[in-house]
Amino acid sequence: MELFIIFCIAFGGFVFGYQVGRNSLKKKVKNFVPKTQWKEADLE
Repeated sequence: MELFIIFCIAFGGFVFGYQVGRNSLKKKVKNFVPKTQWKEADLE
């Protein structure tokens, strides 16, 4: 049971870190890419 809890915490931390990393990456891309292109890319 303890291993399962540790796995859940580790997996949750990984997912959270991945989401934060993706959001910061998106903001960086937004600065480079014109807004019209960004909207098209966001729909995919």
